[in-house]
Amino acid sequence: MNEEILFKGNEAFIACRYEESVQLFSEAINHDPLNYVLYSKCSAAYACIQKLEKSLADAQKTMELKNLT
Repeated sequence: MNEEILFKGNEAFIACRYEESVQLFSEAINHDPLNYVLYSKCSAAYACIQKLEKSLADAQKTMELKNLT
């Protein structure tokens, strides 16, 4: 995973730029699709922009992957 993408996603989230953070976390997921922390971060960002179905899907993926570790 590209640490720079994760860092930028965290910065965007902290600055309340949630749609940007979703894009960045999604890009990070493409680089590391088994990293449950990325799905958790993306889920939180989706929740902040009221995309609750996507938030729930990523939350469920978080739990699925976390249970594999």
